[in-house]
Amino acid sequence: MIAPNQLALVRIAALFAVTLPSLPVVAQTTIVVTPDRDSIPRVPGPLTVEPLSFSRRAQMYAKDSFNPVSLLVPALPAAILLADPPHRYPREWRQGAEAFGRNFGDSLATELAADSGKFLTAAITREDPRYYPDLSRNIAHRTWHAIAFTLVDRNDRGKNALAISNLAGAASAGFVGRLYLPRGFNDTVHAGQRSGGTLGGYTPTLLVGYATQNLLDEYAPELKKLGRKLHLPFVPRK
Repeated sequence: MIAPNQLALVRIAALFAVTLPSLPVVAQTTIVVTPDRDSIPRVPGPLTVEPLSFSRRAQMYAKDSFNPVSLLVPALPAAILLADPPHRYPREWRQGAEAFGRNFGDSLATELAADSGKFLTAAITREDPRYYPDLSRNIAHRTWHAIAFTLVDRNDRGKNALAISNLAGAASAGFVGRLYLPRGFNDTVHAGQRSGGTLGGYTPTLLVGYATQNLLDEYAPELKKLGRKLHLPFVPRK
């Protein structure tokens, strides 16, 4: 069973997602961005940036956060946590269907908190929440670009900017657990560790982090090509 605090968070986020897409879409302009000559390596690189209206941001947030995949993916870390729970985890969090429900609720609340914190902060600071792949063909350069994009992204003016929204999303994901996690795991130290996991990558208690997601986005063309060669059913054709 999902804890009441977790269920309340999910309901609030779902209501938020239903109302946001109905906002009017504002006309957008395109800004052509050129890299700084002294920027070596280029972070994030030469781009064509299309500024986002708040309505468009809200639609992207709702689409990314409340699609079937995003609502089912939290089952994976919940299952991992149930199979190998932390030391001193109470029984109701480590055994049976109720424990799975609690861990699933934790993973889902963590994901929604990360997405919501990133969305709201990016809207306030006028950051562009989208990932832009590198134009280089060098693997090392592309990997650096993807990792660096975790901390340096673009703003609506097409300039390099500190990725405050990523930091806010990571902090939201880390500290939301203080509302419902068992005693001994809802302190500031554990919240900071969970925040780091969100920013840096996958851990048993968190979903795929921003840096890992950037790497997947960066190499998505190659991964799709490999999937087509292996005839994987969930990979779209050209």
